[in-house]
Formats: sequence, structure tokens, C-alpha cells
Amino acid sequence: MGKISIGSVSSMKRECMPLLNAYWDEVDERRDTHNVCINFDSYAQLERADMLKIFVYKEEGEVIGFVVYTVAPCTHTRVLKATTEITYILPEYRGCGIVDELYLTAERYFKATGTSQIFITLKTEFSHDSLVERAGFRHVENVYMKEI
Repeated sequence: MGKISIGSVSSMKRECMPLLNAYWDEVDERRDTHNVCINFDSYAQLERADMLKIFVYKEEGEVIGFVVYTVAPCTHTRVLKATTEITYILPEYRGCGIVDELYLTAERYFKATGTSQIFITLKTEFSHDSLVERAGFRHVENVYMKEI
């Protein structure tokens, strides 16, 4: 049985780097044109402003997965919203309900701390639509990217 905790940028840098690299190599569509270069200073600034939350799932002290959220006021409604930056679970632990636990823990935390909306961003290559829909999320927009 694993344990979920709210991590810090320093613990993410120390404990999650192998998973961050795995995420980049496996999931991020920019992997063929860019090298991973995580801006931990920007993450730390967001954390100091209470605009970054990292939920980490560990089993026997080993990081198995995590979800990183940014938290900011919605410019249209002024309610606080949390948006995923990264969701990653080690491949051998997928399908075990870990991401469900991470999302539910984050939802409870955000509800208790005054956040009114949660947005889950999904990579088109490795989408988990049915999982987030089962968790009560609905499809509300599409996002497109263009390298310039």
C-alpha cells in the first residue's frame, strides 16, 4: 500500500528526476526536437507564491508517480483553478488505481483550500480520457500547440 504526500520543488528535484526524465522520453511530443531542461527556479517561484502543488505517490520510500498542478485565479471568473502540469506513473504500476488516488487526494486538498475548479491536461498520444471522465471531469476545451 502506497502513501501520497504533498511534495516540494526540492524533493521533486531530488526524488522525481528519474520519473521526470522517463515522462519526457515516453510522453512529451517535444522529445524529438528539444532536450529536457526543467526550470526548477520557476517551479520554486510558483511554490513560494503558493501556486504550485506536487502530489507524490510512494511505495516503500520509492516514488511511483506524481501529479504537478499550478494554481491561479481564473481571469474570467476570479475563482481559483488548479491545472495539471505533469501526470506520470511508472509503466509497471499503471492500471492499479494510483492516478485515481492522486487525483482524488488533490481534489480533496483543493476543495479544502478554496480552489473551485480543477483542469486535467492530457497528452494526445497517451490520453486517459475514460479515467478522468470516471472521476467526474468533463471535456471542456482542446489545446493546440505550434512551435515558432
